[in-house]
Amino acid sequence: MKGGIVMGSKYFTYEGKQVGLVRKAMGDVILVEDAWTNEIRQYLAKNGYDSLLELVARILSAGGHPAVTRAQAWIILKQLLKDEIPDILQDRNADEVSGKGNLFARVGKASANAVDAVTAPVGKVVGGGASIIRKKPKANDSDDE
Repeated sequence: MKGGIVMGSKYFTYEGKQVGLVRKAMGDVILVEDAWTNEIRQYLAKNGYDSLLELVARILSAGGHPAVTRAQAWIILKQLLKDEIPDILQDRNADEVSGKGNLFARVGKASANAVDAVTAPVGKVVGGGASIIRKKPKANDSDDE
C-alpha cells in the first residue's frame, strides 16, 4: 500500500500542510483517511465535545489557571495543533500508510502502567493501615465463649 493511492485520503507534511500526489511521491508525508476524520466528527456530534476539551480544562486547572469556556478550550487546541508535528510523534515508516498505527497499543500500555504506578503505592498504604487498625487478640480470649 505504501506506493499506492488510497481513495478518500489526504496527505499532509509534518508541518501540517495538505499536499497532493506529486509531493506524496517525494516522501515524508502523513496519510489521513477521510473516514477517520468523519468518524471523529460524527462521534463528537453525537456525544458532545467535552471528551476532547476536558484535557485543556484539566491541564489549566492543575496549573492554577481560571476555568475556561468550551470555545476558549477549542481555540487553545487549535492554536496548539497549528504548530508542526513534534518530532516525538513522527514515525516516518508508518505515517504514510494506513494500518501501521500503534497509538492504541501504546495508550493501552500507558494506561496499564499508570494504574500500576498508582495502585502499587496505594495498596501498600492501605495494607499497612489495615495492620494498624486490626486489634490484637487478648491472651484470655477464646473461641469457646
